[in-house]
Amino acid sequence: MEFAERLKVLKGSRTQKEFAEWLDEPVTTINGYFTGASRPSIDFVIKLAEKGVSPLWFLTGEGEIFLSSRTANALSPEVQALLFEIGNDAELALELLHLARSSKNVQQAYNVVAERLAEFKASLRKKKK
Repeated sequence: MEFAERLKVLKGSRTQKEFAEWLDEPVTTINGYFTGASRPSIDFVIKLAEKGVSPLWFLTGEGEIFLSSRTANALSPEVQALLFEIGNDAELALELLHLARSSKNVQQAYNVVAERLAEFKASLRKKKK
């Protein structure tokens, strides 16, 4: 199942316009995701998570569609800031989500993600030199 198919699941019986309004996104952006003309950004994934959608499910199709209340609390401002720093690197975001999912608690997940992100930033600095 690709992004567009998972979006259709989330859209349900809503029109694309209603779905776009629910997510506070332009209809043209949502249409681009549905047609495959563009790929969702990490900011879009964060918006979905704020609505209770599992980022792991949206990116991979694995796991539950919706976050449990325990998992939803894991998207603290700190975790959202880490995701923002990743930018649109979907591969890194996916790796970090897998790392976080394998952790036993929210703090451990945050620590694992923060550590991996620091390693990633260090590797970028080395490449620039």
